[in-house]
Amino acid sequence: MVELNFQADPNIVAEEPRDFPLLPDGEYKAMITDATVRTSQKDSRNNYLSVEFSFEQDGAGRVWSNLNLWNQNDEAVRIAKQELNSLCLAIGVMNMTDTEQMIGQRLIVDITTQPAQGNYKARNEAKGYKPLEKSAQPSPQVTTQTEVAAPTPAPQQPSKTQEENVW
Repeated sequence: MVELNFQADPNIVAEEPRDFPLLPDGEYKAMITDATVRTSQKDSRNNYLSVEFSFEQDGAGRVWSNLNLWNQNDEAVRIAKQELNSLCLAIGVMNMTDTEQMIGQRLIVDITTQPAQGNYKARNEAKGYKPLEKSAQPSPQVTTQTEVAAPTPAPQQPSKTQEENVW
């Protein structure tokens, strides 16, 4: 339990809800900042995993992806598992045992805009995931007894700008 010792003030009026700008469609460097299991408002028997992405760009905001991993609709579960698989591959976690394994992971998120529908405003949606950097794996050099293997090049030192860029 957390002790707050907070006194509410009836004279303080809540601010108007803020309207956050949408990101243009495209691929963005992101970090997973939260992953929480939530219950559906439409049907309390259905739970989903809400994954929060924060973006590198100043003021770019956040986008959430809701994965219907525990749903009565088998198609919704299949789609959610497919998306979670793509997310795990992008962050390099092959055996996801806890959502804590996601937190702090960096990746590329493909953002699209879901148009406004009914009472809902337009919103950004995560539609795909890629690893932040593809690590170049050297291909094995196969030689025969009559061939001489080419010398392996020395590793290059990172440039100063690469060292300063935490993303």
